[in-house]
Amino acid sequence: MNIGIVGGSFDPIHLGHLVIGEEAYRSLELARVIFVPTHIQPHKRNQHHADAKHRLAMVRAAVRGCPYFEASDMELRREGVSYTVDTLKELKRSVGARARLFFIVGTDTLPELPTWKNVREVASLCTFAVAARPGKGLSRIDALAKVIGRDAVRRMRRAVLQIPQIGISSTDIRKRVRSGRSVRYLVPKAVAAYIQRHRLYRG
Repeated sequence: MNIGIVGGSFDPIHLGHLVIGEEAYRSLELARVIFVPTHIQPHKRNQHHADAKHRLAMVRAAVRGCPYFEASDMELRREGVSYTVDTLKELKRSVGARARLFFIVGTDTLPELPTWKNVREVASLCTFAVAARPGKGLSRIDALAKVIGRDAVRRMRRAVLQIPQIGISSTDIRKRVRSGRSVRYLVPKAVAAYIQRHRLYRG
């Protein structure tokens, strides 16, 4: 069984995140894709704009109705700084050692990998699936061999996801909400309704 994991602050989750999940599901023949909101990101401490409960609720609203998407609160329950190595270990315990885990990252994350906690162990627990625009940013992969090992790099190369260019970002969505502009077609309807109902990102 193949399982994909998409981690992030999801502040808020948007259609770009869901497109990545869908492409991973199809290309990697996944049984399911788990969206895991972080509690505190190691590289973005104290930068969340919505409380954890709201970010999780928006992820749940976004994936509702898709049978192979799910939201997980595992990092929020652990509290503290969210480390991928801990998340993968917890997932391995819950889904079994035979499951293959694919941790989905963007090409913009590749330069950060050497700074991740126990990144070589992370690479042994999963295959990094790289969400890339066609032909962009993949030259960085081979340089990671010294950090995560050649076998992990080979597996990463086989799990590259070609994602259509979608110019949506959570930062831009927050700015649009703050200035009273529409976020229609940028986030799922349920997420837009949640943001409006709870008056998120207004201040």
